[in-house]
Amino acid sequence: MFGEDEWLTLLDAEINSLADHVRHSRRLKGVIAPLCTRLLQLGVPIVFDFAGNTPKDRAWVRSIFESANADHVLHYIIASDESCKARLRLRNETRPEDSISALSAKTGSMRSHDTLLPRQIKKSFM
Repeated sequence: MFGEDEWLTLLDAEINSLADHVRHSRRLKGVIAPLCTRLLQLGVPIVFDFAGNTPKDRAWVRSIFESANADHVLHYIIASDESCKARLRLRNETRPEDSISALSAKTGSMRSHDTLLPRQIKKSFM
């Protein structure tokens, strides 16, 4: 499993703002995309724990499994902003020591980038 928070922590990414997170996430994705593509080509299943709330996020994942000519499964959660914020607060409270906290719980910008209905998610990803 490739978890964005864990990898950013391992890489000692200093994240104090949304801009910092976007910059470090972009760099991380550039590094792991070829590795993940190769793993899929070798028949090794992979799981991403990365944001998927924007078309650009989903396009990145799509580019990996399409490059590898691999099958895929998309899992998503239908939840209100209030529920998402509560989950992020809990996640921040129970996260491993020295790991990165989820900024959205602090800033209140849960789904401001892109809000899609399940049918739209399926259509844009499949």
